[in-house]
Amino acid sequence: MKRIEFIYFDLGNVLISFDHSLAWEQISGLTGVPPERVEAILFNSGLQTEYEKGEISTEDFHQFFCRQAGVGISLERLCFAASNIFEPMKDSIQLLRSLKQAGFRTGLLSNTCDCHWKFCLADDRFDFLRSGFETTILSFEVGLAKPDTGIYRIAANRANCDPASILFIDDKQENIEAAQTYGFDGIHFRTCSKLSAELSNRKLAVL
Repeated sequence: MKRIEFIYFDLGNVLISFDHSLAWEQISGLTGVPPERVEAILFNSGLQTEYEKGEISTEDFHQFFCRQAGVGISLERLCFAASNIFEPMKDSIQLLRSLKQAGFRTGLLSNTCDCHWKFCLADDRFDFLRSGFETTILSFEVGLAKPDTGIYRIAANRANCDPASILFIDDKQENIEAAQTYGFDGIHFRTCSKLSAELSNRKLAVL
């Protein structure tokens, strides 16, 4: 196995947990639209996928929801209700910090959308996002989403090293398999303790 030079982390359910059902309930509380209808408009329609790929703007997202739901909620209130669903995964964040302190280069490789990213950046609970990574690759910014092979090509170019020397950590097996197809090493994240064991198996010592 080639020596690991760069470690990419996924964001959702690796460093930050989330619950989409909270968004549906919060938006329902503001609009009176049933939560299952909110879910259908945002997810079953493919709207969220388009938003995460940067195919539509936050303004487009807002207008589509209001039109489909027949409501007039402001963009700011909709974004807050849709985004106030995150919690820090403290053990994982500490592991990330330990890897950085041990001298490892780290990056973020995440499928996310504009309003979720801005919400997390503005929240001090997630202050590690402001300085925790050498490079940040977000689906809505690059126009590609995991498991599309193209996003791993971008990640390898940003890291400026051989794909075989890149480790990728993600909570979805399909994303790990796609990264491995491109040449990355991969760890399917389940718990922080299991991740620590996988890192130790690769002789990636942390402080």
